[in-house]
Amino acid sequence: MDADARDVAHRIFVVRERVPVQRAGAMTLLYPRREAARLGPSLTVTELAGLDVSANQRPLAWHRDASEPHAFHLDVPEGTQTIDVRFQIVADDDRLSADVVAIAWQHLLLYPAGWYARNIAVTPSVQLPTGLTSPLPRTTGRSLWSSCSTHRSSLDVTLRACRSRRTVQAL
Repeated sequence: MDADARDVAHRIFVVRERVPVQRAGAMTLLYPRREAARLGPSLTVTELAGLDVSANQRPLAWHRDASEPHAFHLDVPEGTQTIDVRFQIVADDDRLSADVVAIAWQHLLLYPAGWYARNIAVTPSVQLPTGLTSPLPRTTGRSLWSSCSTHRSSLDVTLRACRSRRTVQAL
């Protein structure tokens, strides 16, 4: 799960995910309805744009569920091990600007239906605008001035860790 936060002029996060596939056939991807600390639905899928799904470098057709706008259905071809998902999230000034990047992973993901979040392994990473640094711990030997990543964990742990949004600000 990689979020590119460098398009601050348009306030767009570009998200890329590689999702493991159990078997060929029907699959549903979901956009979260709730934030971790909220009791009721608090997220809207209206900020999601430009959804592209592919398998083995070939585009896959998808369609939105007629009654559940947070669900996207597709057919996985035989022999597919993973699907690649790419989409944009249009953010407001409070979440993405030249001097602020507020990372709330529940706004930046699609996940496979039928799985508990504790059973989905993720390694979130962020590409930051020039001049911003990450408050996250270093996990690689390279400089984190332009990108950062965290250790592999469950989606559940990642979302709980983000109850308060991680905000990166220019120094």
